[in-house]
Amino acid sequence: MEFYPVINCSEFACVKHRVEACKTFLPRDGMIHLDIADARFTFGKTWGTPALWKRLHIPFPMEVHLMVEKPEEVAGDWLDAGAKRVIVHIEALARTHAGTPKDFRPALTVILAACTAKKAELMLALSPGTPVEEIMPFIKTTKLFQVLAVEPGPSGQKIIPSSIEKIRHLRKLIPKNAKIEVDGGITLETARAVKLAGADIVVSGSYLFKSPHPLLTYRKFIEL
Repeated sequence: MEFYPVINCSEFACVKHRVEACKTFLPRDGMIHLDIADARFTFGKTWGTPALWKRLHIPFPMEVHLMVEKPEEVAGDWLDAGAKRVIVHIEALARTHAGTPKDFRPALTVILAACTAKKAELMLALSPGTPVEEIMPFIKTTKLFQVLAVEPGPSGQKIIPSSIEKIRHLRKLIPKNAKIEVDGGITLETARAVKLAGADIVVSGSYLFKSPHPLLTYRKFIEL
């Protein structure tokens, strides 16, 4: 089981604090998961300034979870800032206009081209209300998928129980060499449950950083 600490902050001071905390327990090749929420696709807004992040010279690889309405407009900026993987929601790619489904391919093409240029990976995410079958048009595009197990927005939410079955279902639909990441409501207990359901990666913010000993908590996650 892979485990990544989540940076989900509304202000830059929090971002710096969590990055410094990661330096006390995360190996140099350990991935950081950065949440970017725009208060339109999500309930709330997080800090998110690619140029400032780039100037921090963070010593860890980073994946950026773009919980935004138009990911194709910002993915390139985050890749320029050093992201090794971008996570975009299929709901944001296939937006609707006046009740008519919109073609997801133009936005996806832009993001894929940006990832290819930077030798970065693309992960596709499903929000809680999106059926697993909606991922089928994207099966040939990527081998990385995320199940968002809480509503897009603030950290500290409890996992939606139906997410466990969603992971099982997704595992049956995707190629055997594809990976599933689970984001939202991850504790040591829920991490065990999603692993049994077929997940390969879990990410956690509140549970990790609010624990008395983040180093010990981190070690427990990677030993699952």
